[in-house]
Amino acid sequence: MRILGIVNFTLAICYLCVSLYHFFINSIDLYTNYLFPFLAFIFFLFGIEDVLKKETKPFNLYLLLSLVLFIGLGVELLKS
Repeated sequence: MRILGIVNFTLAICYLCVSLYHFFINSIDLYTNYLFPFLAFIFFLFGIEDVLKKETKPFNLYLLLSLVLFIGLGVELLKS
């Protein structure tokens, strides 16, 4: 579980650095083809980390959101 926390923290810092660079220093072409899968993967890992903590919740919002994003990406992939 410690490694998963380190991976989550590293991915979140990378995402934050790229977004800050995009908004304040230089505009980057952030294609949604790369942005949404990365965001869905981060939410999925956050959800797995919450499940491993064994906190009692009726549902895990991170896993639900990552599932919705992955379904949306799959639908767009099948359309093209």
